[in-house]
Amino acid sequence: MFAPIASRPCRRRKERVGIVDAVLSVLAWVMLLVVSGYSVLYSTSFVMGTANCSGDNVCDADLLGPAMGTVSIGVLLALIAAVSGSVYCIRRRRYSFYWPIISTVVVIACLYIGAAIATAAGPQ
Repeated sequence: MFAPIASRPCRRRKERVGIVDAVLSVLAWVMLLVVSGYSVLYSTSFVMGTANCSGDNVCDADLLGPAMGTVSIGVLLALIAAVSGSVYCIRRRRYSFYWPIISTVVVIACLYIGAAIATAAGPQ
């Protein structure tokens, strides 16, 4: 009539999101937003690198647009990835604190790439 206990399938345990994940997520999101804001703000100062471009100093000011675009698009894509990954993990009741951390690394990498492009635009 009843199956023995050993032959009954076990239910899968769902991971529960704890207070540690919530605290780490809030800290990581604050870090991501601060780093993203300062990166975009810093990228607006790339134009100052061409201030010495007069006379014999030749500059390639056409590279400033791609440099600022690299930072802005990188920040935008990193924020989209962090939001979508966090929402997915929260809905599945999994840990989500690592999405803003990964996105912060992407923002910093895009800032360095943009700064390298802007440096190439400076005096030759």
